[in-house]
This record gives sequence, structure tokens and C-alpha cells, in this order.
Amino acid sequence: MDGKPAIFDETRSDDESAKIIKKRESRLIRKIDIRLMPWVVLTFLCAAIDKVNIGNAVIFNLDEDLHLKGSQFNTCVVMFFVTYCFLDVPATMIMRRVKPHIWLSFLTFSFGIVAMCEGFTQSFGGLVVARLFLGITQAGSFSNCFYLISMWYKREEAQRRFTLFYSSVNLAAAFGGLLASAIGLLGGNRGYSGWRWVFIIEGALTSVIALLLFVMIPDFPEQAKWLSPEEKRLACERLRGSRENTEPYDKDAFTSPLGFKSALRIIIEPKILLGGVMYFALVLPAAAFNYFAPTIIHTFTKSAIHTQLLSVAPWAASFVATMLCAYFSDVLRHRFLFSVLPLFLAIAGYILLLAIPADPSHHSSRYAALFLVSIGMFIPLPIQVCWFNMNVLGHRRRSVSLGWQIAFGNAASIPGVYLFLKKDAPDYTTGYATSLAFVVLAGLLNVGYWVICRQENLKRAKGHGEIEEQVEDDRSPSFRNML
Repeated sequence: MDGKPAIFDETRSDDESAKIIKKRESRLIRKIDIRLMPWVVLTFLCAAIDKVNIGNAVIFNLDEDLHLKGSQFNTCVVMFFVTYCFLDVPATMIMRRVKPHIWLSFLTFSFGIVAMCEGFTQSFGGLVVARLFLGITQAGSFSNCFYLISMWYKREEAQRRFTLFYSSVNLAAAFGGLLASAIGLLGGNRGYSGWRWVFIIEGALTSVIALLLFVMIPDFPEQAKWLSPEEKRLACERLRGSRENTEPYDKDAFTSPLGFKSALRIIIEPKILLGGVMYFALVLPAAAFNYFAPTIIHTFTKSAIHTQLLSVAPWAASFVATMLCAYFSDVLRHRFLFSVLPLFLAIAGYILLLAIPADPSHHSSRYAALFLVSIGMFIPLPIQVCWFNMNVLGHRRRSVSLGWQIAFGNAASIPGVYLFLKKDAPDYTTGYATSLAFVVLAGLLNVGYWVICRQENLKRAKGHGEIEEQVEDDRSPSFRNML
């Protein structure tokens, strides 16, 4: 059969055989969705809540209780990213050797404990140390979940799953606001302020959930014990047969060495290097908005509870919009326009926030502008991650590229958290103007990435590929980038 998987053998290409295979594949995909997606979403939901709940905590007077001055709160926020970005690539590469259900549940349990400890800090220094350890324990959690999802689905199936997973950020912000408003009512119980209870309860809940994740998170397709032998074979061969993945079915996929020099050679490839840079450009304003949306909304109202509740709606709206765009992106098998066009909504939103005066008579208009920003920025983010990483094949290359994109992209959060300082309230002109500039830059970099992918496709179509045919990854002359 010339090395072709049996399921895709030409002798089975008649209509009846094709229908049988299609039904089997559809059943398998539903089974994978049920077993995989709820648990990776829950993993990231916990990570996102424990990462950003410091933004909710400050509304309940964290800064006053810890006597934070000037930009010290922003420094506490940014400490998370110092360790997170440094360790994300190696933490992602580790999962190639350690099974996902072990590694992801371990990370989740660890950052839940650290998040809970934030509630017991007594000073600026204590909170800084807690945030550094939170970054250590969360490193790899986000990129490893993407990595696991990408090894189960074809490219035309992936965007909806990537977006559902990524939109846990929106759910975390919406649900986190509701949860924080409820937990904040415990302020004063056992002598603890409301912000302490936010950290303690949400961190403890995460650690309990981690025990469940150990049992429920599936491993890679070739390691799956919850599939029948026939289902396991189909799960592997349908990906191999469509050339969406080739390397993971090599016997050395999980054991072959991948050193620093090999990883660096992958990262400096133009397509992969630009994938991290374009993500950086959009993460910077997105991270600033993610952490400081409650602070911005707090300028509209003096009630802490009302602030938390008002923060829910923009995130809920962006969740619905991202899922709709992901569906059509998969149906049309197209990524570029879905990554670029929504940015115009964010641009409009930031222009309105800069133009509309920050006085009580215009609060409704400024609140509406936040919806444009939220929808316009958070539609492209999961599309960029999916587009980039499904254009990279194999465990080795994909683990490195995912770690690079997420680590470098999240490094943008370091300057991002200094965009909205107390001294700039309520206008926040610097924050809005800088965010606007980076959204425009993100659009231009998306165009650049599309050009590189298209040029690679054109060269390979003309037979100008420089890599030999036996190389079975995204450098092969037979591989085509999705545009």
C-alpha cells in the first residue's frame, strides 16, 4: 500500500466505504471532545482565574491593607511573568517526556496552593514572592494544553477547539468577577479581608480540581488507554493520513533528545520567529485590559460589588463573538481575515476611549467602548495561536514553537501591566494610546505572517522546496500552510 495508512487506502475509496469511515471518525471526534475539551478548559479556567484574580482583589482594598504605594501593585502583577516567561519553553518540552495527565495535574495542584498562599501575605515583599512562585508553577500550563489539543485534531477541526479553550480567559474574567463579588462579601470573617478570601477560596478550589484532572485528562493519541485498539488506530491514522501530523507516530517522538541548540534552530526560522512576535504585539494591550478592566470600570462606580458585576458583560460578549468567528474560520478553512478584521473593532474602541471625556455624563459611552475593545482583541488571539501552531508539525517542532509563542507573547504582559497607573486615572490616556498603537502593529505583523506562509506555499507548488521529501514535518515540499 506504499506506506499509506490502511484507513486511507485507495481500495476503500468507494462511497459506501467512505461513509463508514466518516461515521467512525465522527463518533471518534465526539468521544475525543467529551474526554479532552472539558478538562483542558477547566485546567486553563483555574489557571486564568488564579492569575488575574489579583485585579479583583485590589478592588477589595488589597493595596491599602498591604500599604502599596505608587506602581507597587503593578510590580506585583508583573512578577508573575518574570518566572512564567523564562520557564514556559522548558515546561512545554517536559510534557513530551512526562504524560499530560501527570504533568498538567501536578502544575494545577501546585499553582492552586501558591494562589491560596497569596491570601496570607502581609507585605509588598510577600506578595512579590508569591507572584514569582505563581509564575513558576503556571509555566507550561497554557502552552501544554494547546499542545495537547493540537495533537488530537486536524487543522480544519482545530480552531473551534482552540477558541473554546482560549476563551476560558473570557469565562475566567466573567466568572471570576461574579465569584469575587460573592466571595468579597466574606470580608471580616475570621479577621480576613475580602481580598484574602478571594485568594484563599479560589486557590483551594483549584487544588481540589487538580486531583480530578489527574484522573480525567487524556494523554496523547498513541498513549490513550481509554480508546479501543480500533479507535486508537483511527485517531493516529486520520492525522497521519491528512499529513496534519507525522512525527508523533515515530517511535522516538517522546524519547529523542531535544537540546537548546536544536530548539533555537526551530525558533529562529522566519515563520516561527514572526509567530511569536505577532502574538507579543496583541498580548501587550490584551494583558493590560485583562488585568485592569475592573480598575477602569471602577472609575464608573464607587461600589466594589457593582464594579465586579459590570466587568462580566464585556467578557461574556467577547466569548460569544470568538466562538462564532471560530466556527466560520473552521468552515471556511481560513485564518488571516478572521485574525485581522476584528482588530478594527478594538481600534475603534480605543479611539472612542481617547476621544470621550472621562466624566460621569459619558460613563455609558465609555463602557460601550470597552465592549468593542474586548471583542476586537480577544477574537484574534486564539486564531493566531491556532493558525501558527497548526502550521507546525510534530511533537518536537510543535512543543518548541508553542512554548516560544506563548512565552515570548506573555513577556508583553511585563510592560503591559504598567500601562494603567493610578496617577493616570480616570483618563488613562497613556494606556489607551499605547494599546491602540500595538493593536495596529499586531495587524501589520499578521499581514507579514500571511505573506511568509503564502510565499512558502507558492515555492513548494512550483517545486522550489529546499527540504528533501523524506522530511515529514512542515518543511516538507508536500506540506501547505493554512492561510
